[in-house]
Amino acid sequence: LSDDMIRWAAPRGAGAIQGYASHVQTVLALGQGEYELAFQHATAICAPGELPAHTPHALWLVVDLVEAAVRSGHTMEAEAHVAALNRARVAAISPRLAAAMATATAMTASDERAREHYAAALNIPEISRWPFEHARMLLAYGESLRRARATAEARVYLERALAGFRVLGARPWEEVAAGELRAAGFA
Repeated sequence: LSDDMIRWAAPRGAGAIQGYASHVQTVLALGQGEYELAFQHATAICAPGELPAHTPHALWLVVDLVEAAVRSGHTMEAEAHVAALNRARVAAISPRLAAAMATATAMTASDERAREHYAAALNIPEISRWPFEHARMLLAYGESLRRARATAEARVYLERALAGFRVLGARPWEEVAAGELRAAGFA
């Protein structure tokens, strides 16, 4: 459907519809582990390190663009995007964006610093209002802890992420969380 939306919107100059469809494609590609494709879809909405005027949807893309960039080897682009968003003080706009910024910052930080940023994201009281984003933050934190060999701690966050994705019926993301649990040594 997102391909149909883009085919319809492109000749009509309906940029907002193209942006929504590209965001859907970004999240789908991330959930399938196709990180370079996710990066291409995300950057169709917003170039890394830029906040385009008249494209409010770019703010919904904070974590998606940074995750796609980091996982596809575009680390400098991810860092540039986080820096630009910090300069623009995006985190001050809303609790949702504060959590997204903390998560994006964690994804570009060292293991030691990542913990404090993930904790900041997960400690935002309103985070449960966005269950999909919340589960993704839990998953990202759990993955980070697993890579740092803190498997017992990782298990807690990965199990919570898996439960969140199950409630939402987000099957590709359930599979990612389950795979991370297996990689951490838990079936």
